[in-house]
Order: sequence, then C-alpha cells, then structure tokens
Amino acid sequence: MIATEHLIQEKQLQQLYADCFAYKKKQGSPFRLITLQHYKVFGGTSPDIQQIADAVEQLILSLDIIDDWQDEDLAEAAPWMKIEKAQALNIALLFLNSSMNHIIASSFQNQNAAARCMHQCLNISIEGQYLDIQNAISNEEQYIIMCRKKSGSLLTLASLLGSLLATDHVPACIASYASDMGVAAQIANDMRDAVNITGKSDWRKKKRTLPILYLLHPKVEKGQLVRDYFAGTISFEELAEREEELVHIVKSSGALVYANAVRELHQNQAIAAIDSLQVNRKSKQALKEIFLQKL
Repeated sequence: MIATEHLIQEKQLQQLYADCFAYKKKQGSPFRLITLQHYKVFGGTSPDIQQIADAVEQLILSLDIIDDWQDEDLAEAAPWMKIEKAQALNIALLFLNSSMNHIIASSFQNQNAAARCMHQCLNISIEGQYLDIQNAISNEEQYIIMCRKKSGSLLTLASLLGSLLATDHVPACIASYASDMGVAAQIANDMRDAVNITGKSDWRKKKRTLPILYLLHPKVEKGQLVRDYFAGTISFEELAEREEELVHIVKSSGALVYANAVRELHQNQAIAAIDSLQVNRKSKQALKEIFLQKL
C-alpha cells in the first residue's frame, strides 16, 4: 500500500486511514487473492500485480465503509463506525482515490483497460447498492439482479483485473462465474443476518432479503409474524421483544433451506464454469478455494 504520509498531511487523518486499513487486513478478504490468483493462472509474472491487488483491496474497503454507514450498522466494531459519519465518508473517499492512483501509476501495458474495467464494475456495484437501499424487491428474480450488481460486480472486478493484465485473451466465463459467486456470497450473508435480529439492521430497516421474501409469502404459514411487522401492525421494538420466537420461525419455516438451495445453485454454476477453463486442475482448484473463502 502507498504510505499514508504520501497522500495525507493531517496526522490524525493519517492515523485513521492506517487504523481502517489495518482493521480490514485483520478481518481478511478474498478480493486481493482473487486478483493475484487470476493473474498467476493466466501466466502473469510481474511483481507489479501487487500494486493492482492493493487497488482492489482499497476499493473494496472504501465501499465497505460507505455500506456500513448506509446500513447504519452502528454495532459494527470497525474504526470507521466509531467516528462521525461525515469523517468516515472522507476516509472512504481517500481509499477510493488511492485505489484509482494505484491503477494510474501501474506499469502494465493494459493499464487503461484495467481502469475502464474498474470504473465499469464500480458503476454496476453502485447501481446494485441503490437497488438494495431502495428496498423495492418483491421476488427472487429482482433479488438476484440486485445481488449480481451489488456483489457479483465486485468479484468480477477482482477476477478480470488479474486476468486482463496477464493476457489479451480473457475467457468470457470469468465474468459469469465471478458474478455467480457474488450472488452466492450475498445470499450467505443475508442468511446470517436473518437470524441476527437486533445486531444487524436488516430487520429494523425491513430489508427484503431472500429468506425474508420467503416468509412474506402468504402461503408460508409460519410467516405471519413477519408479515404483520412488514405491514406495520407491530413495531420493531415489539418484534425485538419476540426475538427468540422470530429466530425459531426463520430457522423452522423453510426460509433458510430455500435460501441455501438458491445459494448452492449459483455456487455450483460458478464451479462448473471454473471447471470449463482451459487451465490445469491445480489452478482450477486454487480459484475455487479462494472464492469459497467468501462463503
């Protein structure tokens, strides 16, 4: 990573920047490894790919900061949730700017193609975030579209950057399997949040995630409490008082079984597409393992 003192003069801002990056590093993320592995799989050898991996890592961090504040996950222990929202957004902008600088300063022949790829995928992800916040999803198809845009585009970004900097012949299936893995990862995340009633914001914000869409269907007998809450018959405070009952409903109603079946469908589609790559078995296995870390 570019040293913060090369970017920032304010000492306190330098420290916040460093703290956020260190926190994200400690948490771990597959995005950097996905970029590096694709570069390796397609024959890349330049050590400068580390700079591109830094760019991906910082871009994802900038979006994480913005996402946490948009979702108002105030229980989040991240350092950017312990400062004012306006200052957290400044930190996010610094990471976004630094990410772009890494691409511009790289020595790769396909540098411009990498920059275009980053901008395109970022635009798609922002559109997905817009759909997520708009919260007008009413069925599985709309939900999957949102997931592809919000999450699939970012895994596509990490995969394509590594590939196109290593070869001029990027297989079309890369965008396909990365997008499917993004959908699977988003479903897995929403499944975890569906049983975290007060710790995350999904229930408070009445987010229409896949498990909740299942419970909102009038034919699901065990979903009446959820339907009453979404209809405004009961408040979030009243719902939270029945947290144990609600968790039991989510787990016993079939909502998680349904969501997991859709998750496995997209994960299996991604694995099949990886298997179609014209690379050796070891490379395919390495790609699968890195992607599945996110799930």
